[in-house]
Amino acid sequence: SRQRSYDRRRCEKTRMLGGKGSMAVIPAPKTHDDVAMNQHLIPRCYMKAWKHNSGKDPKVWLFDKGADYCESNPENSNWALKSFSTKEIMAKNGFHDIKAGSPYMPDEALHEIYDDILQFNVVCDGKALNSPELLNQYFYDFDKWEIKDSSGIKFTEDERRHLKEYFNNSRWTYVETEWAHTYENSWGQFIQSVENKIKQAYANRNTSTNSSVTQGELSTLMKYCMIYNWRSIAGNEIFNSVYDFVPFTDELKKITIPEAERTYEDDVTAYDQMKHASIIKAFVDYLQSDNGKMKTIESAFMQRMAPVFLMTDDTNLFITSDVPSFTRDRADGLKDIIFVATPTLAIGYGRGEVGKFIVSKLSQNEVLEYNKSIAKYGSKLIIKDQNYNVKKLF
Repeated sequence: SRQRSYDRRRCEKTRMLGGKGSMAVIPAPKTHDDVAMNQHLIPRCYMKAWKHNSGKDPKVWLFDKGADYCESNPENSNWALKSFSTKEIMAKNGFHDIKAGSPYMPDEALHEIYDDILQFNVVCDGKALNSPELLNQYFYDFDKWEIKDSSGIKFTEDERRHLKEYFNNSRWTYVETEWAHTYENSWGQFIQSVENKIKQAYANRNTSTNSSVTQGELSTLMKYCMIYNWRSIAGNEIFNSVYDFVPFTDELKKITIPEAERTYEDDVTAYDQMKHASIIKAFVDYLQSDNGKMKTIESAFMQRMAPVFLMTDDTNLFITSDVPSFTRDRADGLKDIIFVATPTLAIGYGRGEVGKFIVSKLSQNEVLEYNKSIAKYGSKLIIKDQNYNVKKLF
């Protein structure tokens, strides 16, 4: 016992003097270097249908309403389109990641981030933080943590710094990887096949030939409509209205998170942080078990709505935006959903018989009217042709 006490005192002294051999072993952060940090809200696989170049780095023409459109005096707008790589746009740093201190922390994320820390003895305000749940609950009190290694030796400042770096750089990347694995990787082939079948259905409209678009494909289209709606910069209209209806949200908007304490750089207020957490939870529920808020809204739409496939051709293209799927207020006071699928195919969802659909070939003026709606609800407009007259959209 006396020898152990002497060894511990000697180790503590060595740590204070900067001895390297006695450093507590801090685990390597769960960085997942194979998973992108710059995470797209609107996937690159979707945007590349509007690309204007060849090669492995698709580029699109962009009109940024926030930067270039002058609403009070449109004549002062800068109508020139700018070329951007799809790597650079429609993305936020770490948006889909779950990190230490996140308000929403599923069990898998808790264990991945905190299990390796349970080897240390952590106390905060007299409470032993001996579970992943407690470590996450008290994460923002990290400066108050009393940390000792398994031998009971107190952490040095250098060790505390290394542990904080572990937390800052660790992340649970399930959402980002699962979006790609389950939906993004198959989008291009799926929508090309469906669009070909729709063109065939239109060509055979005056014959007895049946369309080969299946009920399963119609269901999958609705899924993509929902996904691109939820993942857009505007988010889902129903979720937004319900979330903002909760009384405490006004108070959350008044709470500014200090920049150094923000888990996500765009979550400036407590309102932003809690809404972001709710969205990530909806994504996890949908991706893991096909349920939750997203599934509830999707199922309600599937039971009440039928698609109208809106076709055009290569001489008269649809634009798209950072809100490729949106709820539109129509001139007759009703609402419908518009989903821009490709430059030559948009889908309108309105009340109709489940399992049925209509195919419509649009005129030049009709395409323009839809493009005006796309421009109205989006902020960053993606356009196939550099010479497109953006001014006519406003």
